[in-house]
Amino acid sequence: MSAPFACGDNAVMPNLLVMAKSFVAWLTLIAFAMPALAAAAAPAPLILKPTSAWQVDYADERCRLGRQFGEGKQTVLLLMDRFAPGEYFRLTIAGQLVKTFVEKGDADIQFGPREEEQQLAFLKGSVSV
Repeated sequence: MSAPFACGDNAVMPNLLVMAKSFVAWLTLIAFAMPALAAAAAPAPLILKPTSAWQVDYADERCRLGRQFGEGKQTVLLLMDRFAPGEYFRLTIAGQLVKTFVEKGDADIQFGPREEEQQLAFLKGSVSV
């Protein structure tokens, strides 16, 4: 199995970029912030258009791919960080749309219309820019 992306002398993120292009049209957040929504009927996916170019940072300790989606109060920042070769990366989604009052929980996320929905554990945090 190939890694989603690699740092340094390895390939320059070919699989992650393909996934990211799919993500551009299908950023889907389902029942992320409020447990009350999870108990109700599943809401329609929220699809946000990109509002920035992809930014790549090849730092010494990690590689980061980031992009902004949506506008105004619907602005969401997406960051994908990779600390070592392998199949895993850290996904950070920040913005008012994902504001939560719980410290941790589960979220459903889908990277595109042909990808399977995945359930991810999340921790509440903050991002400084």
